[in-house]
Amino acid sequence: MTQPLTQRDRQLTKRIMRRIYLIWSIRLLLHPTTLKALIAALLIVRSMEYVSYANVFANMPALYNVSAGMQFVKVAMYHTHPMTLVLLSSVAWLAVWAVADMLFRKKEAWL
Repeated sequence: MTQPLTQRDRQLTKRIMRRIYLIWSIRLLLHPTTLKALIAALLIVRSMEYVSYANVFANMPALYNVSAGMQFVKVAMYHTHPMTLVLLSSVAWLAVWAVADMLFRKKEAWL
């Protein structure tokens, strides 16, 4: 038969589990994929200082009109702040890097 846990055993179990959850959280935060996602999110948030995404989506043409969409992107890139180009190109490169990691280093790239 199993004996009920004593108060001391419960405290020890809670302490051990807290350490396990702490180590798991640290490993998750320091995982390369998580770091790339956090950096990309930070860059997108910083670009909101220069770009009103709600207005961009409201003014862009329909997705099925490809030529108008390409023209819209070209004009938008010509008339945007240089820091916006730096931030958004950094997000694009991070996305390419993360996808390349997931394709070529499959075991280490996934959470």
